Amino acid sequence: MTLSDLSIKNPVLAWMIMAAVALFGLIAYSGLGVSQMPDVDAPTLNISTGWEGAAPEVMEKEITDIIEEASLGVEGVEEITSSSSRGRSNVTVLFSLDRNIDAALQDLQSAVNRVVRRLPDDADIPVITKSNPEDMPIMWLSVSGKRDKKFIMEYTRDHVKDSFSTIKGVSEVSLGGYLDPKVRVWLDTKKMAANEITAEDIISAVEQGHRESPAGNLDNGARETNIRVMGEAGTVDEIASIIIPARKGSPIWKTLRIKDVALVEDGLEDMTRLARTDGKESVGLGVRKQRGENSVQVAERVKKKVAEIKKTLPEGLELEIRSDGTKFIREAADEMIFVILLSVILTSLVCWLFLGSLRSAFSVFLTIPMSILGAFFLMRIMGFTLNTFTFLAD
Repeated sequence: MTLSDLSIKNPVLAWMIMAAVALFGLIAYSGLGVSQMPDVDAPTLNISTGWEGAAPEVMEKEITDIIEEASLGVEGVEEITSSSSRGRSNVTVLFSLDRNIDAALQDLQSAVNRVVRRLPDDADIPVITKSNPEDMPIMWLSVSGKRDKKFIMEYTRDHVKDSFSTIKGVSEVSLGGYLDPKVRVWLDTKKMAANEITAEDIISAVEQGHRESPAGNLDNGARETNIRVMGEAGTVDEIASIIIPARKGSPIWKTLRIKDVALVEDGLEDMTRLARTDGKESVGLGVRKQRGENSVQVAERVKKKVAEIKKTLPEGLELEIRSDGTKFIREAADEMIFVILLSVILTSLVCWLFLGSLRSAFSVFLTIPMSILGAFFLMRIMGFTLNTFTFLAD
């Protein structure tokens, strides 16, 4: 028995099937992810390696060329591109579309591990990550103000970033233009010469005096107590008060501290990246959504959180939304819904005008939305996003 025969002989059953399709389709549509691109795993891997202070030419020769050579032997490689900058090497490996990305990741990881021993000893371990358009930030925020730069950096890292990281649907919040706090020791060459102290002596003093070592435990038979040696300096003054114990390996018989031959101050790391908002230095926050989440809904939650945080910001700080990539996604989704409704109305009108049957027009008016709702249900099961339907419809 065909579907048409079953529907004619059992009209109530046919209506129940259509109602079930409509119900599950509406439920699926409400939970369907919305994003700019279909949620797919692009067969692209990125290998990132750091080597602090190395020139781009050295990075290319000592790291990039070695990793490229190792990547060439992996199955399914179609293209390799690389870039070398000061202290950073990035190698992007593009695989064929039929290559399983997880298997390719394991093969590439094995190939890179075999050449790690050829890399410089003080270079960072290469990190391999998947590259996917969906992993790009959907929104960019900025924290700026008239407060001290170090205060802005620390407040953004310790308070603002954590507030957005806990939002439902947010996978990661990256910081743009952020500089880590650093303690700087400015050497006074005249005082060092007067005390016959070298830079190596000060470095050795910091390494020995700013270190917490395991101290074991104390057992008196009836009670066992863990012992901790508080060796790390917690403030700038404590670092400045560290004693320099030796001069070129020989003991110093007087108390000589770091502050006697240098100036210690609390600052930031070297500025290699910069973020500005309306001409003022700021910190950018890039909000990334979780895979399969509705970008528009995540963006709305972020906007609500921005309004809440603004009420508790310290005086002199400003938090603003600088870029909202979901605006175009929202417009594309709204346009798709409008086109669907317009198509249903025009198709029904054409059927009524040319066939002269109001029943045929009404059937078309119901059939097309049912088919679309059924497609939404299948897309929800298969993990597709709403924009996947847009591409298929086009």
